[in-house]
Amino acid sequence: DCKHLIVVAEQGFGDTIQFCRLMTNLKELGIEASLFCQEQLAPLLRNNNLIDNVLVSLTKSKENVLWCPLLSLPDRLNIMPNNIPLSCGYLDVNQENKKKWLNLLNKPDRHLLIGIHWQGNEKFEQKLYSRGRSMPYRDLKPLSNLKGVRFLSLQKGDEMGFRSLFCLN
Repeated sequence: DCKHLIVVAEQGFGDTIQFCRLMTNLKELGIEASLFCQEQLAPLLRNNNLIDNVLVSLTKSKENVLWCPLLSLPDRLNIMPNNIPLSCGYLDVNQENKKKWLNLLNKPDRHLLIGIHWQGNEKFEQKLYSRGRSMPYRDLKPLSNLKGVRFLSLQKGDEMGFRSLFCLN
C-alpha cells in the first residue's frame, strides 16, 4: 500500500499554478500527498491552505512512496470540463504584496488595463513542447490600434526591459 504520494510539477509555472488545485481532490480521497514544485512558486503555494506539503527539494524517500506527474492528475482523477475543482478561484496572494500592486496599478483614467506577456522562459524555448509559444514584441504593434486600452507588461527579462505600464500607441 502507498503511504505517501509525491506529485511532481514537471512543466512550467503556468501549468503548476493551473493544476495545483487538483491536490485538493487527493486530500478529499484521503491520500497523503506532497507537491514537488519550482522553488519560485513555493511561497505562493505555501501561502494557501490548498496544499498540505510543498517541497522544493527531495531527501531520501520513505518506504511505500509513489510518484505522479502533476499533469497526469486530471486523467487519473477523471476530471472533466463539468467537474473542474475550485473553478472560481483557489489561490490567495500575500496581502502586503496585493496592497503594493493595487497602488501601482491604480489608474486615474478610464482606460481598460490589460496584462500582457509575450515570451516564455528562454531556457525552454527550443524544447519541442514550447516552440511557438513566444512572439517578438514587434508583433504586438497591431494592438496599438485599440482605443481606450493601456497595457501592463507581465514580462520578466524581456527584450524591451518593460516593467511597468506602457502604451503601444
